[in-house]
Amino acid sequence: MLVVFCGLPSCGKSTLTAKIAENCSSQYFLEPEEDFWPSWIKEDNLDQFSALNWFRSARVPEYKKAALISEKELVFVDSFYDVLIKYYINDPSFSWLISKENAYYEVVKRTAELDAELLAAPDLLVFIKVSEDDWSTLQKKRNRVYDETVNLIENYQMQDSIYNAARNYCKDTGTNFLEVEQKIDGYEEIIEEITKCLKSLQYI
Repeated sequence: MLVVFCGLPSCGKSTLTAKIAENCSSQYFLEPEEDFWPSWIKEDNLDQFSALNWFRSARVPEYKKAALISEKELVFVDSFYDVLIKYYINDPSFSWLISKENAYYEVVKRTAELDAELLAAPDLLVFIKVSEDDWSTLQKKRNRVYDETVNLIENYQMQDSIYNAARNYCKDTGTNFLEVEQKIDGYEEIIEEITKCLKSLQYI
C-alpha cells in the first residue's frame, strides 16, 4: 500500500512522513533537504524550468521505487507535487514556480499531465492543512534560503489550490483521501488520526 502526503511547502510533510512510517515500522521516502540542493537553485536569478526539472529528477525515481515496494508492503512518500501540479499550474499563486510567460511553461504543463497519467496512483493521499500563523512559524523554523528567494511566505493562498488539486485527483483516480490539521506543538494527534485511518482501510 502506498501512502503519500501533500500540503504547503514547510507544513511538516517530511517530519510527519518519517514519524508515521517509523510508528508503522515501514519504509519511507523523503525529498532531499536544502543542504543537498545545487547552489544555483538558491540564487535570486533562479531558472524556474531548470529548478523544476532538478526537483522532479530527485523525486520521481524515488516515487517509482516506492510504488514498486508498495506492491508488497506499506510505504510512505512525503511529496506528491509532480502529479498534483497538473491541477494548479494555471493558478496565479504558483507563478513563483513557473510563470506562463516562461518559454518552457507548456513543456512543464505537458510533463505534469504525463506524470499524472503514468505514475502509479497511491492508495491514500493525506492532505496536511495548516493555519497561516502556524505556517509562518514553521517557515521561520525551517529557515530555507529558497523560500526567501521565491518569497514563498506571500503565497499562503496556495493551500486552497493544493487542497482542490488533491480532491480532484482522488476523484479522478478513486484514491482514498484524508485531511489532517497540522499542530506545531506536536504530532501525536495527527499520527493517531492517520493510524486510525490506516487500520480502517486495513493497511495495518
